[in-house]
Amino acid sequence: QIQAIQVDELNLNDNRIAKISEHIRLCPRLKTLRIDRNNLALDAIPAGLLTDSNLSLLSFEGN
Repeated sequence: QIQAIQVDELNLNDNRIAKISEHIRLCPRLKTLRIDRNNLALDAIPAGLLTDSNLSLLSFEGN
């Protein structure tokens, strides 16, 4: 259950991630999400992550 993670920054760079869970927006302390160099299309980012979360930095290069 991703929403139970208690971190300020989550680095998922250099994996083969193709989808991000919508529930990641519920992580109460998450401010920075780094998902560079994965297999993500732009539409794989849940809209709620951008509008209904505490996220202040989303790093998405090289996807």
